[in-house]
Amino acid sequence: MRWLPLLLLAFAAGPSSAWPVDGLRVTGALRAQISPKLASDGQGGAFATWIDYRGDAQLGLGVEVYLQHVTAVGQIAPGWPTDGLLVAGGPGHQNGLICPDGVGGVLVVYVDTGVDFSDLYLQRITAAGAVAPGWPASGVPIGVGPGRQESPALVSDGAGGAFVSWRDGDDLDSLRARYTHVLGSGQLAPGWPANGRLFEPTPALVLRPLMLATEGGGFLACWSTSDDALASVRVLAQRFTAEGMADPQWPAGGITVCPSRPFHRVPDSRLVSDGAGGFFVVLSDNRNSTVPFENQDLYLQHVLADGQIAPGWPVDALPLATLFFEDETGILSEDGLGGVYVGWHDSRAGFPQVFGLHVGADGQRHAGWPAEGLRLSGRET
Repeated sequence: MRWLPLLLLAFAAGPSSAWPVDGLRVTGALRAQISPKLASDGQGGAFATWIDYRGDAQLGLGVEVYLQHVTAVGQIAPGWPTDGLLVAGGPGHQNGLICPDGVGGVLVVYVDTGVDFSDLYLQRITAAGAVAPGWPASGVPIGVGPGRQESPALVSDGAGGAFVSWRDGDDLDSLRARYTHVLGSGQLAPGWPANGRLFEPTPALVLRPLMLATEGGGFLACWSTSDDALASVRVLAQRFTAEGMADPQWPAGGITVCPSRPFHRVPDSRLVSDGAGGFFVVLSDNRNSTVPFENQDLYLQHVLADGQIAPGWPVDALPLATLFFEDETGILSEDGLGGVYVGWHDSRAGFPQVFGLHVGADGQRHAGWPAEGLRLSGRET
């Protein structure tokens, strides 16, 4: 099968007349290309990365990461290969995430997976499609060694480098979350240990953190943690300085985004800025169920820049969809007014449908939006 990913960027004034009506083809390579991800190039265009099977004769043994640069006028950027630039190849499985590097290029973190290991690498690519000076051709090793380093997240430090977090461990008895800082030169920032720092120094089980860059080169992080192998999980957050240290203006050990709940977790979504130094995050848990990891409900929380839960928001988060079997991971987007749009799918009709909701900074649903979300897609019967 031949899958042809299409890239269609929306601008504030609507689609550009220079762009193809059906979107710009980012690659026409043979075999499957899946899981596209985007990052702005700061000039109205975008970088796109995806998982590519073009070099895998058996669809599963040699997955690669490719990258493409598209300009604001809907063209492949000069100097970039028509079918994308190979970032990570080889016999293992790779999966990449990207973010702008703050100076016109892009950072890519990818997971290289084998039979009994998975390692992390970070690569920096310039706007012209070249590996940044000083960076190894195969990327900077971030988490490399025995066992599995997976579920990465990254944010730019604003100067060509990045903070990267990941999950380290093979089972529930050993899962930890680490983070590190790589400079724009491709070197580990001075004073950082080779295997990164722990989000929590205690033996608590920590799941994959989400990250959001802040002004001044630091970042916000939000993660789930448990002392009893997921029987109950609480959600924490912390602001970190440009030096990667916990912000002294925030409570030591972070703030509680949501108290301990049965099988509570932060979905694999993203933190979204509230435009004033705080963030929104979607949570899911089983507080209304007696069966682990089933009947997941969705909740939304708003944390202010000072580390306080926003006024008017419940301590244990705002319910979004709590009446329907298997509400799934929520997707967030800023509304430009301090609030947020949320999208998800659930099976209230007996089959999956997509729903959306518009919530203000004060935790109130905007007028005209149904309390349990507006159906955006899916048949009625």
